[in-house]
Amino acid sequence: MKIIKKMINYIKDSNFKIIYINNSVNIINFDSILEVREDMVTLKKEDKLIFIKGNDLRIDKSMDREILITGVILKIEL
Repeated sequence: MKIIKKMINYIKDSNFKIIYINNSVNIINFDSILEVREDMVTLKKEDKLIFIKGNDLRIDKSMDREILITGVILKIEL
């Protein structure tokens, strides 16, 4: 039973997360994409804005409430 409960919690994870690895940013459980430019991507989570600033930014993957942004990441602002 514990394994099933752990799997359900993993699948239904609703925590907001920002994961930065090797010039890519994976953002999980955001609300919407507001703007995408080569030098900045702006996302919204509830009443907060998330700014990803850099160079040659692009969205490599986007699914439901998860996004992967790659490029030269210079700054992440919340």
